[in-house]
Amino acid sequence: MDGVMIAEQPMPAYIAEVCEWLLAAEGNVGNGVESNDVLSAIVAGDALDVLLEVHPPYPPIRQPVRQVSLSLAIAKARAALECAGGEATTVEERLRIARALRLLRGHADQ
Repeated sequence: MDGVMIAEQPMPAYIAEVCEWLLAAEGNVGNGVESNDVLSAIVAGDALDVLLEVHPPYPPIRQPVRQVSLSLAIAKARAALECAGGEATTVEERLRIARALRLLRGHADQ
């Protein structure tokens, strides 16, 4: 069987943690708890897109088991992003983290 091998780079642990919280937020659409759940899910998805814009790509993210409110997931993702900024090893990574954090902060300010 011939398969196409896609080169991947390892995902830093702090980025993986942020992505798990963002996936938890994105997956909570329609739970009826929060009135802005669709907008929160879109913002979480946008932040995920920003963080995953790398070449070569990261491996697929495992789907989180967490069942938490959107506000908690977004707050945890923001806190993890703030910590991640200090651990980033490249300028590009710092810029992605800053862009994702700006998206989440902008959403929280609305």
